[in-house]
Amino acid sequence: MLTHDDVPEGPAGAAPSVDVSALPGGPLRLGPVFARSPVAMGVVDAFGRLLAVNQSLADYLGRSPEALVGTTLHAHASADDVGRLRTGTSERRLRHARGHDLWAVVSSVPMPEAGDGAALVCLDDATSRRNTERMLLHAALHDSLTNLPNRRLLRDRLDTALSRARRSTERVAVLFVDLDRFKAVNDTFGHDVGDEVLVSVAKGILSALRSKDTVARLGGDEFVVVLPRLSKKQARKRAKRLEDEIERLAVSRRVRRHFHGASTGIVKARKNDSAARVLGRGEQAMRAEKQRRRKRAERNGNGSSGRPQSRVVR
Repeated sequence: MLTHDDVPEGPAGAAPSVDVSALPGGPLRLGPVFARSPVAMGVVDAFGRLLAVNQSLADYLGRSPEALVGTTLHAHASADDVGRLRTGTSERRLRHARGHDLWAVVSSVPMPEAGDGAALVCLDDATSRRNTERMLLHAALHDSLTNLPNRRLLRDRLDTALSRARRSTERVAVLFVDLDRFKAVNDTFGHDVGDEVLVSVAKGILSALRSKDTVARLGGDEFVVVLPRLSKKQARKRAKRLEDEIERLAVSRRVRRHFHGASTGIVKARKNDSAARVLGRGEQAMRAEKQRRRKRAERNGNGSSGRPQSRVVR
């Protein structure tokens, strides 16, 4: 028995509607239960066309029963739902008449009294559960303060970029960014102000990147940027733009006296590099740059480390 588009589209023309109460055994098996059930229900033919729907199904999809009869559930599926309903139970993404997506657990049982291959289809709303799952997954993969990808999602995206580069001539560059003297901001003004600076830094970095790039917060004041399809020279330019954005942060003059930009290490991924190895080399490059800036500040005899400079580890 087929319940939904498992076979080619049926004959042209609308499918005739069915009075379920008039079906053999209808009043006993369905009758008012079908019409008044809070469960969204419909009867489909062998081609998946709706022969009858109850008001709950109509309300669920935001359409009138008359508008649904003769259509298939697949016609009301979300563009992202590529599966097709089959015998048994499956979870599908449908589209409400107002345009928002609905998740439903769809189950079907044979209903031969409505015709060869006909079935009774029931929909159980799963939208709330799906939305909760999506929020939990997002929280597991993103930093709660800046909403940037966290270390776990960073590793996944870096692995993907490295794998793609190994199969082609693409290059992958990674920037390891650490804010200079950020501890002084937290110690002087408190963590609330420090958090505001981190959010501003995240926005500044994002504004300097392409949509294909990834920026993640590792924790504290450390950020990592993955730049696929960029040469070393292009990565230097991107780092310069990023540092300019951090320098232009909208922070108060009091905070700016303690905040001196960022130290950035740049690495170009080598063939057969793992994500862990690239991140390790990036952190080494950043530490070396931070040490160089600190020595420069000591020579200058002031607390500022000067304008950030990028270091490339070959």
